[in-house]
Amino acid sequence: MYLIANESPPVYRVDDLIVDVGRACVTRGTTQLEVPKLSFDLLLALIARAPAIVSPDDLMTLVWPGLVVSPDTISQRIKLLRGALGDDAREARYIAGVRGRGYRLVPEVILLAVKTDAISGAPVEPAATIPVPRPRRRWAWTAVVAALVLGAALIALLLKPPSGDPAKVAGEPPPRRSVAVLPFADLDGTPHGKALAFGISEALLHQLASVSELSVIARTSSFAATENGDDARAIGRKLSAHYLLEGGVQSEGERLRVTAQLIDTSSGEHVWSMRFDRAPQDVFALQDEIALAVTRALRLSLDSSAADRLVGRKAANLDAYFAYLQGRALATTLRIADSAAAAKQFAAAIRVDPQFAPAYVELANARLRVAEFDITPDREARFDAARTDAGRLIEKALSLDPYNSEAYAARAYVRAFDDLAAAESDYRKSIELSPSNASAHEGLAAVLYETPAKRDQALQVLDRARELDPLEPRYDVTKAVFLLYWRAQVDQGVALLREVLKRDPLYQPALMRLGEARACLRGEEADGLRYLEQAIDLDPRSDLTVSQLVGAYANTQQQAAAEDVLKQFGASVSGSDLKLAVERREWPAAAESAYHAIGGGTLAPYNIVVAAYAIRLHARETRDYQRALAVLEKVSGVTWNERGEPRVAMQVGVATWNVALGDLLILDGQAARGKALLSASLADMDRVMKQFGRGPFWYRADRATALALLGEKDAALMAIRTAMVDSNAMCFPKLFLEIEPAFAAMRADGGLDEIRAEARSHAAAQSAEIEKMRAEGLLPRRP
Repeated sequence: MYLIANESPPVYRVDDLIVDVGRACVTRGTTQLEVPKLSFDLLLALIARAPAIVSPDDLMTLVWPGLVVSPDTISQRIKLLRGALGDDAREARYIAGVRGRGYRLVPEVILLAVKTDAISGAPVEPAATIPVPRPRRRWAWTAVVAALVLGAALIALLLKPPSGDPAKVAGEPPPRRSVAVLPFADLDGTPHGKALAFGISEALLHQLASVSELSVIARTSSFAATENGDDARAIGRKLSAHYLLEGGVQSEGERLRVTAQLIDTSSGEHVWSMRFDRAPQDVFALQDEIALAVTRALRLSLDSSAADRLVGRKAANLDAYFAYLQGRALATTLRIADSAAAAKQFAAAIRVDPQFAPAYVELANARLRVAEFDITPDREARFDAARTDAGRLIEKALSLDPYNSEAYAARAYVRAFDDLAAAESDYRKSIELSPSNASAHEGLAAVLYETPAKRDQALQVLDRARELDPLEPRYDVTKAVFLLYWRAQVDQGVALLREVLKRDPLYQPALMRLGEARACLRGEEADGLRYLEQAIDLDPRSDLTVSQLVGAYANTQQQAAAEDVLKQFGASVSGSDLKLAVERREWPAAAESAYHAIGGGTLAPYNIVVAAYAIRLHARETRDYQRALAVLEKVSGVTWNERGEPRVAMQVGVATWNVALGDLLILDGQAARGKALLSASLADMDRVMKQFGRGPFWYRADRATALALLGEKDAALMAIRTAMVDSNAMCFPKLFLEIEPAFAAMRADGGLDEIRAEARSHAAAQSAEIEKMRAEGLLPRRP
């Protein structure tokens, strides 16, 4: 345990679980587990005594004070807790039973904490987000979001229910025609009743989202808004919603009783309240009736097509509908195992009712999720097969229901890998049918981002997604990444990330990105490492977090710590062998790792620089240029016209491939071609910055290298100096300044002496700060 505790309610890590005492919740990765209060109290009792064995008598005292409970009760409660955590008594991962003595936690308990202000509880700045490798993609938004998401992304997009108030909401009245559908209460207390209550709430939300005059808050925000027990006015402020729709569901024999209330959040008063008593098979007509009542209460006028979209859905077989609801409840956790189980429920729904269109869409989504995120040797082949299968299922859904917004969004996601124009068209159709579909807005932003000329528009669409889903933090993280990596607006990006952490101090993607910005973009490696170490604690399988940790330690003369990170986490992430070989300057091994990753389509975007460096330096060392030239020409996208002039693909990321190719062409006796390519690459950097607002920071290292290779020493020195002033650091500065072949002459004549001395001094100061933070318990001791 290396973080200092504070007065705030504690947060613990138990293996892959995060136990938040203040919020009374347990999360695994980005998924919040359903742990009843008594089970949660039981888990806290085990945490409090860990690693010791807790006897049944002690558990009675800690969990049931003043009551007498039987050993069977404790045994049953342990069983329920194991079930909630996904544990198995025969092969205990979390809770082990010790015969005749009691129970104990198997993993180490680690206290996590973010230092907070004693009054406000907001994070205080120091003194000075499961992303897993994805199959090869043909669109670059993954590079921005998937690490979140990015989570991405989007990136991701696969996260826990959010918490906290978005900064934008404060002081702003919500739009007059805005509504949030809260989760209807299950008054039965049974799994069947819970699924039905969830299904009715979600169905109403989707129906109302089809009304163009109405702004409907997304499910992830509206369903999370009630967690803290706030009143209607507080929830309205939190969601920026003028109205709330809430209710309850109860089954009595062969009757289904549903209550619904529409509440004005400005006053807390009910606009209307209705009670329905129907047969269960009338649940679809009941949902239509409630949706129409809401539009009437808000005095919305619907034309015939809007009315058809609102209430024109086909009723499904009741058994199929309940299988579908069980699948939806599983799918919302986003866990791989739950997604696989959800797929079985959706398939069962289709077998019972082959005309039930939503089941086909959800089956496609569930199978895609499992294929994309379940790490197996045949992952890419499975994902390609799943995409083909998803396309078939989605087309079937659209043949049954051509107005299904979710089907168009699902088809857009599948098409985005090969046809951006078709994907954009489908996302726009999805939004046309359901203007409040936040995930469709997010997907559209991802597709627009692929075209540099549309990136400002992508940001606007992303902002609209955030308005529709105001408590979801991934949109702010995605926007921050956009600002950091495209526009190089570091201050604005960091401010967004800080706001996210004020709302949710343990949101892994924000911690990781803030650590990255501090360490790599601002040269504040010690402070950055504090955030990055917290991020890797929360998600030990995050490739990007491992990469940033290694870079920050290596840049501050902490080579042993960098290798310790790779030793501890590298086996579970892609590119670890490449990074380790580069850090050791073992160019043959590094180059082979880079070739393998490129050939297999597994090279992560954040490893492009080190891969290009490995290939280039190995070729220089061996003077065997042909293999390197063939690979670099392919990955760079460079082509040549009949006059031997280069055509350079737009360098929207970095220009490292082009610079490496130009260097090796010169060395291979093709000096005219190599210099022409370097000049064309420099011109393209200027064009992208001027025409599309690309921040110059990301081109500085490539610009300096290209200028030096062209013999423009003074311009190269100016580029290096500007980069150092901007950030006090660059990715792998020791490689860049100490062994970059293009700078050999400048090192020999002393032109780089001052800059090299500054870089070494900076690294030494940051290394000393790291040791100080270790002594204070703010960083772990590595190795």
